[in-house]
Amino acid sequence: MSEEHGANELDGESSTRSEAEQPSSADQRQTAGSGRWLAVVALLVALAASAGVGWLIWQQTLETEPEEEQPTAASVEALEAVAEQAQTLSERVDQLAEQQAGFEDDLSDLDGARGDLRQSLREQADDFERLSEQFGSLESELSDAIRRLDEAAGDRREVDREMARRLHLMEAAAMLRTGQQRLELAEDFAAARNAFRRAYRLLRSLDDPRINRARGEVARELEALEAVEEPDWMALHAKVDRLQAMAAEWPARPGQELPGAQEDDARGEEAELGFWSRFGSTLTGLVRVQPRDAVPMTEEVLDAIRGQVQIRLAAADLALAQRDLEGLGRQLDHVIDLMEQGFDPRDSGVERGRSLIDELRSAEAAEVPALGSALTEINRLLDES
Repeated sequence: MSEEHGANELDGESSTRSEAEQPSSADQRQTAGSGRWLAVVALLVALAASAGVGWLIWQQTLETEPEEEQPTAASVEALEAVAEQAQTLSERVDQLAEQQAGFEDDLSDLDGARGDLRQSLREQADDFERLSEQFGSLESELSDAIRRLDEAAGDRREVDREMARRLHLMEAAAMLRTGQQRLELAEDFAAARNAFRRAYRLLRSLDDPRINRARGEVARELEALEAVEEPDWMALHAKVDRLQAMAAEWPARPGQELPGAQEDDARGEEAELGFWSRFGSTLTGLVRVQPRDAVPMTEEVLDAIRGQVQIRLAAADLALAQRDLEGLGRQLDHVIDLMEQGFDPRDSGVERGRSLIDELRSAEAAEVPALGSALTEINRLLDES
């Protein structure tokens, strides 16, 4: 019974403490605001702990047989422990209340700082809006400057393209003019083809529809030059060189003995005759009439003829170098005349020489195509630019 009485006293004390703490909790709820739940939780924990301890003591008293009606020392100690625990919990609640008050002060400070932060953010937003407007203005000015630069660069590029086009046209015109001059003055088809090819490559490098006509004219004239079949000048030069080597071995015509032996025999006969005979032959030798073709063939005359042949053949080789087939024919005609005057036509070397001369005379000049339209068109473009 004493234990039941102690438990009832414990419950009464707990109830009394809870009733005493309720006004303070109510006051705290009125002043705490957002921290009321913390004190309520602490109070509930304290009550739960007190009830749990009391229930344990009550169970112990029921299980043991009461020996005496007076409370035992163990129950008294348990009650004191519960009382101390309740006191500790009460102090803890007070501490939590103080912490709550500190939290409220901190929250107040945070509210003030938040207000300052909001004001700062509004000011920063205003600054950002002002900077955005300035940036938009600068961006517009920059866009205008870039557009003007692009226009200026476009104009400069157009000027550069026009200048490059004009330079290419001038170089192409110079190439065509050089090719035509080489063809007209020296019949140098190889040089003319090279010049026209160079001009065509220059015009192809220009991406301009205005020069399509000029490019077509150059292509047509170049095709005409490529189709020309000109003589094999190297082979003709080789034949002239062979003639020069063969002419040194051609023998004299038959029946035209060299007068050296005849003069020796005449001197021997004159030595045997008397004075009057020698005197008469001397007078007879003062005046001698002979046909022109009957001029005696001496070593000096034969060497002179050979020299004339070499000179004419050298002139023929020069005519070949100048692509002058008419001049070549004239020089070969002189060589034929010299061959008939001084050399044996039945000799195999002379016959081969005459055959080579006929081959050289049969060479025909290439027909020069009509040129000039391409150069005229390019000059027109240069005048218009």
